[in-house]
Amino acid sequence: MLDLTPKVSDPQGFPRFSRGFMMRFVFKAAAVFALATGSGVADAACNAMPGSGEFASLKSVVKLAVASSAAVFNGIVTAIEYIPAQDHAESGLESQVVRVAAHSWWKGVESRDVTLYTANHRNAAGDIGFEAHEYPYEVGKSYLIYAYESRGHLFANICTRTRTIGKANDEILVLDALKAEGGWSQP
Repeated sequence: MLDLTPKVSDPQGFPRFSRGFMMRFVFKAAAVFALATGSGVADAACNAMPGSGEFASLKSVVKLAVASSAAVFNGIVTAIEYIPAQDHAESGLESQVVRVAAHSWWKGVESRDVTLYTANHRNAAGDIGFEAHEYPYEVGKSYLIYAYESRGHLFANICTRTRTIGKANDEILVLDALKAEGGWSQP
């Protein structure tokens, strides 16, 4: 139980709380709110981008997401594999990649087979390290993917609008309409 009893009062008799106490209280309150609303810390951090608030239209949010993405496509995950990490190959570290058979493209260089890189790794002993911000892809599931490019590779984590196809039907209609309009300018 969180003890809210102040330990010290100021000269007027009002309670005083230490900065550390207040920081712990705010953090715990945010965690309770996140659990109660079904959102998480990553949700809060990722949804801080402009135009993603509850009053933004889906069209304006999608336009912004497309403008900030290197590739937007849908497809089915065909494999999740580990390949030698380019920056740590000598240590035996491997990077997780997600193989996707792409079906439709709205932005980017169209290709049937796409490799998405993740920040997840496996060491030489076989221990797997998962990053909290990585999207939980599953083999055999279809996704609408908004990918960004870094170091010549495509990435799509939970901070993008990537989602399963079942949760993206309205968004796909918006993407089709925006593509027909012929532009991805900022909203």
